[in-house]
Amino acid sequence: KELQQFIDLDAIIPIIRGDVPNDKNIAESKLVLQVKLQADGSLDKYKVRLVAKGFTQIYGVDYYENFSPTPMIGGVRFVLIFILQHKLKRASGDVTGAFLKCTLKEEVYLRLPEGLELKGSSIVKLIKCLYGLKQAARDWYELSDKIIRSFDPDLIRSETEPCIYFKMSEACTFMMSVHVDDYIFGYENNNYFSAFLKHFEATIKMTISPEVDFML
Repeated sequence: KELQQFIDLDAIIPIIRGDVPNDKNIAESKLVLQVKLQADGSLDKYKVRLVAKGFTQIYGVDYYENFSPTPMIGGVRFVLIFILQHKLKRASGDVTGAFLKCTLKEEVYLRLPEGLELKGSSIVKLIKCLYGLKQAARDWYELSDKIIRSFDPDLIRSETEPCIYFKMSEACTFMMSVHVDDYIFGYENNNYFSAFLKHFEATIKMTISPEVDFML
């Protein structure tokens, strides 16, 4: 099922060892078993995820820049307090398989874990980002930021906290915090929020919850 997801998203291409250029690296990968919990600590589901071993990548060969901002806890608290003080409506959003939405800029090859093969090959070429890649979080942040900022020129990204966006006007008060693929929204104008979601989901599907119960 995990490999099928990559195939459906055109994220990987099977390739034979001899077709890998001599100047390219073949990164390693592994399967990670996860227990996903709900906000109250009860079991949500079991997951298995194919991840790259980023430490087997080589700088200058299969990755370059890898810094990606995440909000400080003080920034997230500020957003939540702002929402409560201004009595804004609130919601949270989540993007499933976020990194797989990003097309890689670099040429990256990956060896599948022992026992896994795709069309008879244990080596694949990555087209989309994979969890564990050095550049994955950065590529996702750049894509998410591009979508958000293209929605409304008056929607401002904080200079001191680049994962917080806001708009303050007589007609609209809107604020959001982004932590990788988890989003917190505070808004007063239903039409503005609906338009934002429509704009975002024209590129990437987001699951919306009417409350902010749980955020990693």
